[in-house]
Amino acid sequence: MSELQLFAPNAMRAVEHRGWGVRPLKFLFRRGKELGEGSETLLSVYRDHGVVPKDSRDDNHNRASDDLTKYQLVRRGDLVVNKMKAWQGSVAVSSLDGIVSPAYFVYSPLAGIENRYAHYLLRTRDYFRFYSAISVGVRPGQWDLDPVAFDRMPVLLPSLREQRQIADYLDHETTEIDAFIADLNALTALANTRLVAQIDRLTAQPSSTDGSTDTVPLSRALPERVDYRGATPTKVDYGVQLLTARNVKMGWIDYETSREFVAEDDYAAVMSRGLPRRGDILFTMEAPLGNVALVDRERVALAQRLVKFRSAPDVDPQFLCFAMQSAAFQNQLRSFATGSTVLGIKASKLSQLRFNVPIMETQLRIAGLLREAQERSDLLGADIGAAIALVKERRAALITAAVTGQIDVAAKRTPVVDSIQSALEEAR
Repeated sequence: MSELQLFAPNAMRAVEHRGWGVRPLKFLFRRGKELGEGSETLLSVYRDHGVVPKDSRDDNHNRASDDLTKYQLVRRGDLVVNKMKAWQGSVAVSSLDGIVSPAYFVYSPLAGIENRYAHYLLRTRDYFRFYSAISVGVRPGQWDLDPVAFDRMPVLLPSLREQRQIADYLDHETTEIDAFIADLNALTALANTRLVAQIDRLTAQPSSTDGSTDTVPLSRALPERVDYRGATPTKVDYGVQLLTARNVKMGWIDYETSREFVAEDDYAAVMSRGLPRRGDILFTMEAPLGNVALVDRERVALAQRLVKFRSAPDVDPQFLCFAMQSAAFQNQLRSFATGSTVLGIKASKLSQLRFNVPIMETQLRIAGLLREAQERSDLLGADIGAAIALVKERRAALITAAVTGQIDVAAKRTPVVDSIQSALEEAR
């Protein structure tokens, strides 16, 4: 493969017309295997977040070894590569000291490279595609990066002075863009907070003018329970989708978070304890604890850490699903939970959880009001999500343009956030 085949046409022009160079990575970074003591901060690498403390992410369920003394030392400025997920973009220069598991490669910088420039460059899409091309394995998710090919990988290299100018420019612009994204995320959080407050108000204190309210145990409101905890079913590449605790969010099922399947021929055996029905309630018993959602598809399989409930005839399942999201119920749940690292609740404790259950007419009215509120919140969230996706796309394009010489960063800064806001207005 020619060195320049890695790069987009604009990057090739940077080499041909701006005098930028191309050097193999092994002349800029050297792989080391220095071990830590085990007391250092445990780090992880994400495509979207770079190198972060492992415990700062609640979506990182990979269990660390009990013995961390075999973990590799990472110093600020080191290039950290998850060899099994490099093809997904888990490559970054660390701004933190710490340790990483043996599943990572750690490279120390040599002369001639500005670490911040390398961080931006090696996390562009052209490089992601290259990592995928030099990773081998049976199937996605089980690919390993070829370290020899990675050492030979061509790195686009302006002068050190230009590298620092590019890094300074991108530090400034991406900080502004990230603050803008944080503002958009804050809007989503505010909408969710308002929805939760409305759920708390309507489910915890139903109006006495609408009829009497009973406080009933969970076993009375949800008398039919199927616990799917136990042996893990055999998974295949396609078939009936297997829902895990990761798929069940607070109030909805995310079918994209985890896409695992059981064979069609195995479905009846896997679900021999009870098939799901629309309107059944799914509940996560641990990791995470207490997420709840209504079943909206019947042809799904259910995995460990999930319990399926079916409501009593005089209890509306949607009302109860909202009630289980309320602060009152979640606080009860946590009070009965056990576990030092991962909170969970024993099945024997479920009967001690209680609900306020008004008459059916009031349940239906409250469920209708909350469904409308949730739909408004979902629409706002979808709009904000689309805006964030556009902003991230612009951010990635800006970084690529800067590290491939399409932007003269020594010139006056472009009002990037202003241009993004204009694009959002056009998109609307």
